[in-house]
Amino acid sequence: MFKHKHDPSGTDIFQKEFLYELWKLQAQIEGAQVLYEDKMYTLDNYCYKPINGKGCLVTSPMAYWKMNITKLEEDPDIKHTTQCDE
Repeated sequence: MFKHKHDPSGTDIFQKEFLYELWKLQAQIEGAQVLYEDKMYTLDNYCYKPINGKGCLVTSPMAYWKMNITKLEEDPDIKHTTQCDE
């Protein structure tokens, strides 16, 4: 759960500064590896895969930018992007 550090009561956190933090957190989760009993485990071992042979289904606001931080940085209006008007 993300909250604004200076206004936890309800500031609109759908802003680039928070999406950068979300990107970092998601990248860490997706890249995490755990060695347990001589076997390496990743998110891929535990995630939901609705299509056999395809990757994990990860539901995230970062999907608007395909988890590409450059696309997010270059987006002039993130709220317009998320409206899916185009």
